[in-house]
Amino acid sequence: MAGHWIPWEIGLHQKSEVTRMAKVCGVHPHEMAARCMIVWSWAQDQTVDGTVSGLTAADVSLSIGIPNIGESMQSVGWIVELEDGIAFPNWERFNGRPSKARMKAAERKRTQRASR
Repeated sequence: MAGHWIPWEIGLHQKSEVTRMAKVCGVHPHEMAARCMIVWSWAQDQTVDGTVSGLTAADVSLSIGIPNIGESMQSVGWIVELEDGIAFPNWERFNGRPSKARMKAAERKRTQRASR
């Protein structure tokens, strides 16, 4: 599975959205951040553009096996229900091929500068 990855945003566990979701789900924010990564990893297999047809936020919870995760992500705007499915807002910022290419290029530049 080399090449299949999603970025972990530094400080994810400290975001107010994660704290609010953690309260709803009755878990620590660190665990909630990890649960979000599980959802985003699942979404990687389901969509190219950030939309998944025919599912609801509750279906995400069921598919992943984590109670209330989809609904809690919807409550903070990280999942949006559409007429016939769901969307992950700002999908391309972190999960699209162009964004991953930019992240890899930036890391290569940092490494090059550090080795000079």
